[in-house]
Amino acid sequence: MKKLFTLESLLVRFGTRMLRLSNSECALSVDRMAIEEAGHSDTGELFYEAGPADWIALLEGLLSKAMLRGELAPSNPHVAACQLMALVMSETRARLHQPAPPPLTLEQMRSMARRAVETFLVGAATVSSS
Repeated sequence: MKKLFTLESLLVRFGTRMLRLSNSECALSVDRMAIEEAGHSDTGELFYEAGPADWIALLEGLLSKAMLRGELAPSNPHVAACQLMALVMSETRARLHQPAPPPLTLEQMRSMARRAVETFLVGAATVSSS
């Protein structure tokens, strides 16, 4: 069976979609509210369970299978998923502190996702046997 996508291309697509979903003004407002409420109620935890936790679980499964196929070095797939998510979101986190951040273009988001995945894959690469 021929592979339709490489692991890298799947992760870049995933990262781009994650950035598209999390960087609209509406999503940023909800994120700000969840962070603000986290110290006062379980709203922040509920928000996390309804969104980011699902993304991590999806990534965890994908990365676990890649580890079994030898595409990534064996490690804790949950930790690897959290680390990849942190890399994908790293270039946009400052937007939470801006009152009206300018919109990101699709190409900007793809570039951000690509850089994050490239960095992740360098750290998660299998050790060469040479």
